[in-house]
Amino acid sequence: MPHRNESCRRRRALDRWLGGACWEQRWSATKGGHGMRKVGVIGTGRMGLPIARRWKAAGESIAVYDVAAPRCAEADPEGLTVAPNIATLARDSNVLVTILPDVSEVEKALTAALPALDRGSIWVDLSSSEPASSVRLSGLAERAGIEPVAAPMGGGPARAAAGTLNFYVAGRSRPVAIVAPLLGICGRVLDAGDVPAHAHAVKLLAILLWFGQAVAVTEAMLVGTGFGLDAELLRALLADSAGGSMFIDQDLPKLMAGDYMEDFGIDGCVTEMEALVELATRTGTPFALSRKVLELYRQALERYGPVPGELLAALLIEERAGRTIAHH
Repeated sequence: MPHRNESCRRRRALDRWLGGACWEQRWSATKGGHGMRKVGVIGTGRMGLPIARRWKAAGESIAVYDVAAPRCAEADPEGLTVAPNIATLARDSNVLVTILPDVSEVEKALTAALPALDRGSIWVDLSSSEPASSVRLSGLAERAGIEPVAAPMGGGPARAAAGTLNFYVAGRSRPVAIVAPLLGICGRVLDAGDVPAHAHAVKLLAILLWFGQAVAVTEAMLVGTGFGLDAELLRALLADSAGGSMFIDQDLPKLMAGDYMEDFGIDGCVTEMEALVELATRTGTPFALSRKVLELYRQALERYGPVPGELLAALLIEERAGRTIAHH
């Protein structure tokens, strides 16, 4: 029943967000009376800066801060207001957004911001975090009277600039209704329910499947081309088979062109999969196949070091096979 399930999911998301519209009007009236979000962005790196640019171009009230001075300098010529510190940014914002590389930086930023945020403000975490950390940090925000929303992203800097990211969004209806239009400026808003940690779990599980496909598809392509099949013909046939996937459609052509996807570091890939091992252990779930994928990514990290390349595990397989699937 895939069509019915999809329809129910969409109706649920629509009901949640439209049901919160009155909340958005009442909330805006208490936060300045102009019906406007005042958005503070912590993190203007490869993802944060293009997202802030799109929000600014769409007419949103945006201020930014980054611990790295050069990144703040990059934001200034864009016409973005640069706050001198996190406390000032938080004091002047009613929606605080964190776009940071790891959970330790998210925790530092949130801890610094909470005393300056007005009660009833919203914290939106676009970073990728472990579900357990999300539970802890969401609780910290709620105890301070702040509404947490998790919206981890799928996609890299190019998709951020183009506005084609995926956001897995979870939180209470009121804050989700307020921030969903903001996120929609930068991509698709996918409802993951009411619990912020669930959004982070979905993002990690999606990544797990992508990593597994990267390994399986690379092996399949090497077997087929080693047997004499033309690489492009094989790709097209696999795409139209029972084993077809978004990876084959969108990412295999990049791999065949020698692109190992340098938007994200191989060390980050390993960290994300290790978080999934912890989640599987906690839920008592057998995880044998995924542990094999993790081990291959660990070997790629050892072989190449902590460098950018989400498909470096595929490169490692190619090296061991003594040939590549890239076009020549």
